[in-house]
Parts: sequence; structure tokens; C-alpha cells
Amino acid sequence: MCIRDSPQLNILIITGTPTSTNFQHSPGVDLLRLPGIKMISGSAIKAEFAALDLSISIDALVKLRSQIILTAVTEFRPQLVVVDKEPNGLCNELLPLFGHKRQIGFALTLGLRDVLDDPAKMRQEWGLQECFQTIEQSYDAVWVYGLSQINNPLEGVTENPLILDKVEFTGYLGRQPGSVPLDLPQGFAFAPGEYALVTAGGGVDGEALYDWVIRAYEQDRTLTVPAYIVFGPFLPQELVEQFASRAAKLAMVHCDTWTHHMEAAMHHAAGVIAMCGYNTFVEVLTYNKRAVMVPRTFPRKEQWIRASSCAKVGMMHMMLFEDGVGPERMAEIIRGIHELPLPHQALESHMLDGLSRVCDLVLGEGDS
Repeated sequence: MCIRDSPQLNILIITGTPTSTNFQHSPGVDLLRLPGIKMISGSAIKAEFAALDLSISIDALVKLRSQIILTAVTEFRPQLVVVDKEPNGLCNELLPLFGHKRQIGFALTLGLRDVLDDPAKMRQEWGLQECFQTIEQSYDAVWVYGLSQINNPLEGVTENPLILDKVEFTGYLGRQPGSVPLDLPQGFAFAPGEYALVTAGGGVDGEALYDWVIRAYEQDRTLTVPAYIVFGPFLPQELVEQFASRAAKLAMVHCDTWTHHMEAAMHHAAGVIAMCGYNTFVEVLTYNKRAVMVPRTFPRKEQWIRASSCAKVGMMHMMLFEDGVGPERMAEIIRGIHELPLPHQALESHMLDGLSRVCDLVLGEGDS
């Protein structure tokens, strides 16, 4: 959107996400893929990381990523750098770059989702990692991609006015009309408006949700609302094969590991059953879909905080694994998915203005 409104703008995206190359981008936008990192054990506070693909130590990998980032920013010479979620970068990989901020001459912004985690946990985590000092001393702004009326991710985390004065709530980053095609592919399994879309985003923690949904159809053969399940690229292959084998025996369930038509599948669904990660949540809002959110509560409470906040204002329904995963509970929800509330009934008109607001902020900072 920023590129469309300002064609002289150049954007370089630096990411370690393995699937980042699957997405198309506009002229004026390019992607630099970093060697990947994975968390192998522990919590976010005391986590252990390892290289995703390379056979090198985590210290060597972080040093390599840090040097790549510093070189890229030094040569690209942007006027604005926006950092996603982690103030210091993963494993403090951005700290060398911050030491060159004045020399390179860029403004620095931290972008945060509407929810981070339990405030006490975030306060401990950011305190141990000295993130508060980084935000206070190095960052010029903090953009929260949400609304304070739904959740303030820094409430209970910090009371430092030197940090809070930098915060701007942008609204949610909703899709712009016409930005992606919304036609279902030829031969799609179900008719538009009849099926429930089931997704756990990337799928890395989707096993319990997918099993629960499939068990509902296995037990209750009277269900007339079909389910389209998209596993996501990070669900382990052995689980993909197990779930696909079970689903193949059910006429009302169809599964895909990945689809390039996710937005279309969302747009045409009768409702959505998901875990309430940020991207899925925003897509539900964008397409005004009736939704059942089944958030995880470990290792982070981000999804639970987001889902419970929205359930309180009547935007969507929430179910918890901890309350029991009997197939009859899920079957009841699927059967009544057409009766769930539409999010826009409780939606403020400016709630999805985040992209427009971010573009205004970016263009106000500079042209690259």
C-alpha cells in the first residue's frame, strides 16, 4: 500500500522466516532471507536456540546474522528501520546495528502486536534482556498494531514515561479491498458459504486443534457443516499424514497442507475455527467472519489474552482446551457456526485502519 501511494519508496525486508520466499511482493520491495534460527527448548525467558538448517553453533549463527543485517542496513542506508516484536532482535542480534544508528542516520521504530504475553512475564523477560534500556535509549517510536480499547501490550509491563510517550496505536493491519484475489480455485471441495475453515496459522502447534475437529466428525456423522482444514507448513509431516488419512475417511472434511488461496478460503467460509494468532485474527476481522477461537495458553498467553478480550465484547466465541476436548463440544460449535456473532457488530469503524496509519507514519519518516 505504501509503495502504491509513493512509488519512489524502496523497502528492504530482512527476515529469517523460512516461508518468506513463498510470497509475492511489489516492485520497490525486496527480501533478504537470513539463515534460520529455531527454539529447541525452554521458555521465552530462558530459551535455547539452534541453527535451523546450518551445522554451526548458535553463537556463530547469531554473529553471522548480525553481520548480514549490519552490512545490509549500512549499504541500503534507509531513513527508517522498523523492528518486529523483539527490541534487541533475536538473541541480541540487532545491538551492533544500534551502535551504528547515528553514523548511518536512520530513525528506529519498534513494531508490536496488540498483545505480547502476560504482563508480569514480559516485565521479567524484558528486564533480564535489558530491553527497557534499549527502547528508551535507541528507539524513536513504538507502533502498536492494534487498539488500546482491546488491549494495551505495555500495560503492567512498564510505567516509564520515556517509553510510553513513544507509543502510537495504529489500529489493526487489515487487508485492503482488492489487494488479493478472492476467487476460490476451480474444483474447490465445498460450496462458498457452507464450510468452516480450520487453521492454526503455520501449524507448528496445531495438533490439538486439528485432532479435536477431526474427532468431532468421526464421532458425529450427522454434522452437515463441512470442514476445510489447512494444516500450515510447519505441522510435522508425520502428523500431516496421520490427519490426512483420518480425514480421507470423512466426506465432510477436506485437508490441505498449504494453499495460495487462504484469503479466498477465509472470505467464502461460513465461519472460522482457529487459535487466535495475530494474522488469523486480523483476517477474521477483515472478512467479518463468524469465529471460534481456541487459543493456546502455553508457552505464551498472547492468544488467550487476545481471544478473551474479544469474547468479552462479543466479537467472537472462545473455547479452551483446558475445559475439555470432548468431540461433542466441538461438534456442537460446528453445527451452530452460522449462528455465531459477526465481528463487525462489535467493531469500531477505525479498527482496521492500521495499514493506512502505518503508511502515513512511514512516509512521514522518509522515502526509503
